[in-house]
This record gives sequence, structure tokens and C-alpha cells, in this order.
Amino acid sequence: MLFSPSLNVLTLASLIASPIVIAARLPSNQFSPRSSFELSADICAYIDVEIAVDVNLGLIDLDVNVDVKACLCLNTLVDFCAQKAAAQGLTTTQHTKLLTSLKNMIQRPGGAGKMCTYPSTPGCSQSCSASNVCGFTCPVGYKPSTDQYNNPTCVCSSSDYWSCNGQCIPNGQLCPSQAPTSPKARANEKRRQAHPTRPWCPRGKSACGIYENGGDAWECVDTTSDLESCGGCTIPLRASSIPGVDCSQIPHISDVACVLGECRVFKCRRGFVVGKNGTECVADQSSRHDQQASFLDVTSMHFKS
Repeated sequence: MLFSPSLNVLTLASLIASPIVIAARLPSNQFSPRSSFELSADICAYIDVEIAVDVNLGLIDLDVNVDVKACLCLNTLVDFCAQKAAAQGLTTTQHTKLLTSLKNMIQRPGGAGKMCTYPSTPGCSQSCSASNVCGFTCPVGYKPSTDQYNNPTCVCSSSDYWSCNGQCIPNGQLCPSQAPTSPKARANEKRRQAHPTRPWCPRGKSACGIYENGGDAWECVDTTSDLESCGGCTIPLRASSIPGVDCSQIPHISDVACVLGECRVFKCRRGFVVGKNGTECVADQSSRHDQQASFLDVTSMHFKS
């Protein structure tokens, strides 16, 4: 069978001009986040979209569509993308593009992401879903509730019990001391007793300096969520420590939070808008143009009169 040379050239040219789309749908079951966490805040969103991660084969560009239908949080996004990449057989470049695209969808200003806060109750877990992206599950014996400031919390399911060291015990029963039981915990306690002036903090927190007259005062801070020591200590105790950022000092902010060690701006003062990176407030150029236009209109009316 003979092929027309002109047809072959035309077919190849059309392939080069138009990217080929390979739809590769993966299971759209809800992604299961980590069972428990020491997390006070996160940004979550329900994502239902197909993301194209292109592959360059020289003369031909192939677009591989990854179907994403899941409730995702920044805290669990890396694990989710790793599972998708493994199931699809994505290259490192495609994996990175998928991660970047989803991250931008969740955390960009005005995007699908929602700021979520969680209880500090041990054993609490994220429970992100399409109906409630900020959902959480309390440990056995507890139920979801809110405190006097409308912050989410876990309280004992029965009014006959009260919370003690992460457990619900009957009212009137004394709360036992939380003495270390594991060998590692006992070893850490011995170090604290041997060096009482040396900063020791529980796992997940860092020893940061505080402003105080005289002495080397310090406190234990969760630098992944602390507003004034975000990403590190604002007053490091060691010269080699990575300094943190005081999110409250970002110019022109109105609403800001520290999420996973990074300042996230959600609202700015009048005349300013949230920047593209979501970490600063920039001048609202549209309002400036409107003011200039109004000034020009008034000026032209003045000359006409």
C-alpha cells in the first residue's frame, strides 16, 4: 500500500501544530489525610478539575490530563501528589507541575482555599470533605464544639466528664500528673533537670527569645503557626538559627495568619490588595486609575466652563 507524501507531511504538521491530549483518569476517591497532627491552622479546598501536565517529545507536545477530585489541604498536598504521580507514572517534572498547580489553586488570593483552624486536643485529625473543607474529627470520648471565642475545640461527649491530659475523666476525679513514661521522654526529663537553664521544648516547638529586661528569657513557640515568630524565632537564641517573620508587621495588612511557617495575607487595608504571592499588600492600581480618571474629568469640565 502506497502513501501520499503530501498526506504524510500534512499529518506530521498537524501533530506538531496541535498538542495531543492523553486523558488519564485516576481513581477519584477522597484522599485520606494524615490520621493525627499537631497543627493549629491550614488552608484547604475541594478541588474538582483536570490538570494538564505537558510532555515535550521534541516535535510533538503531549498533554497528560490528571483528574483531581479530592478535598486537599496544604499540609497533605505533598503526600497526595506523590500518590498521584506514582499511580500515573509521572516524571519528576510532571510531578512538580501537578504540585505547583494544586498549590496555587488552594493558596492564591481569591482562590478556592479556605483558612482553617483546628483544636489542640491530642489525637484530633483533619477531616476535609466537599461539604466541610475545615472539618476535623475528635478523639474517642470527645465531640466537636467551639469555645467562647468561636474557635473550634473538642470537648468531652458527656457533661459528667472533663478533659485531663487528652483524656475524659469523671467529674470530681483528680487529674494525674503527666509524668514521662517512655525511655526517650525520661531521658529528656533528666537532661532538663541536669541543665535547668538550657531551653528545652516539646516536639513541634522551638525555644525562642522574648523581650525582657535582663537575663536570657525564652519561651516554647510553634513556629509553623505563631503570628509573631512565623517560620522561625523572631528573636533567635542561637546565631545559626533561621530568623522568623513577625506577620503582624507586614505593611497595610488587615487580616493575616501564619500557615505552615509562612505568612498568609487574607485582607488588606483600603487602597491596597493582596499581592499575587499572598504574602504582602500592594497598592490597588485600579483605584488609582479611577482617581486619576475622575481628576481628569473634573479638570476638563473646569476648562469647558
